Amino acid sequence: MKLAQTSKKAKTYSEQIKDERSLLIRELAKRQRELSDAHEIHAHERATHDRLKNPRHGADITQAAADHWATLEAASQRAAALTSEVEDLITKLRPLERAIEVPAAFAQAERELSDVRARHKAGALAGAKTEAVIAQLTQRIAALAERIATETKAATDAMLTGGADFAGGETIAKLELELRVATAALTELRARHADMELRRQALTEEAHSSTNNYRWRRADRAEYDATELLQPAMEAIARSVAARRQVDDHHPENRFIVDIPRELIDEARSALDSELGQRDGR
Repeated sequence: MKLAQTSKKAKTYSEQIKDERSLLIRELAKRQRELSDAHEIHAHERATHDRLKNPRHGADITQAAADHWATLEAASQRAAALTSEVEDLITKLRPLERAIEVPAAFAQAERELSDVRARHKAGALAGAKTEAVIAQLTQRIAALAERIATETKAATDAMLTGGADFAGGETIAKLELELRVATAALTELRARHADMELRRQALTEEAHSSTNNYRWRRADRAEYDATELLQPAMEAIARSVAARRQVDDHHPENRFIVDIPRELIDEARSALDSELGQRDGR
């Protein structure tokens, strides 16, 4: 992130880039008006040049049209030059717009990451509950099937021994009805669980994308904050670079290189990882 030039009023980095953007916006608006006028002039000169051509010979040009060519060419070059200036101003404006939007973009990335992780966690809890119910129903169905088999065998044995009345018929019927209901419920729950898994996979991908976006926006915000803190020291930094440049032609003219202790980097990396872990509920 580029350090802005300091001023006597010691404006902050954010104030300076906003001021620079305002100047560029005003200059861009002025150039765009001039470009609009230049396009109108060029169109007028083009129409004039076309009228001066000999209508009987198409591409043949009369002396008046030849004399007017320089005026048309000047109008064309003016429009082209202003177009280039407008494009250059837009190019200069874009990084300032991005820098100004850094705090808001980081806050938005934080909200999006928190939201997707909350939805992912809720989906995981719902899936776990459904899995628990599926396990209970599976056990219940197995128990029902076993009991139906036992009751059926008992009734069969009773009939084989010459029992006059059919015993256990009502019980078996009730068990079979419960088995059908439990089986239907299990089928429905498994379908719901499959749908939950698909949505959770989609949320996992969304969470991955949101995490990456958060990392990028956090890096932008960290650079933004560091630049803000360094801004008051710009004069001292510039003096250091200029002094070094006078004795070393190979030293970068617009960069101040600082060696950062490894332990500070390690601490910062751990802090960054901890931030993501806390957002993930770990």
